[in-house]
Amino acid sequence: ANNIHEAAASPEAASSSPDDLTKEVLLVRLSEVRDYYRQHPEEGMTQANVCLLLLRTRLPNLRLNRCFVAPSTISDAGNGVFANRDIEEGELITLYPGDAVLVQDSTASDSGVGNDDVKNAAPPPPVGIMFGNHVPTSNRDTNRVTNHEARSYEMEINKYTSIIADPLVQNVENHAYM
Repeated sequence: ANNIHEAAASPEAASSSPDDLTKEVLLVRLSEVRDYYRQHPEEGMTQANVCLLLLRTRLPNLRLNRCFVAPSTISDAGNGVFANRDIEEGELITLYPGDAVLVQDSTASDSGVGNDDVKNAAPPPPVGIMFGNHVPTSNRDTNRVTNHEARSYEMEINKYTSIIADPLVQNVENHAYM
């Protein structure tokens, strides 16, 4: 495929990847990362920093392949994410690709992340931006991940922290993150 959407839009291409990840196995993987840093205090990672690290990480080799990207059936909606098989209640479908973590000033007014009255206004600039290690250096452009279009890929974690899924980092080989 020549572009990202051609490769991701095929449920047949996606179905060749393993697909047996459970929430329990994912929790074990996340716990292993947390436990590593607890056992290696010399790394200097606080519990809060480990959480921020995990928010901006794409774990490799996750056996999760339950959806694909294709043009939406909703007029002018662009692309959508679709299940490539029946999904059981409580089953993982996909993971949100946290490519950058944005941290707002907790001492600032309530005009930050999550205020519905200002959702369409320009968001305040983040105090800190942390990119995931998987994001190529050439894509670590703070202006690009904080512009209006990029903020449409933002997911609020709490009032002062959010993550951005960067469309330029999309990896069609890793079907766990759509």
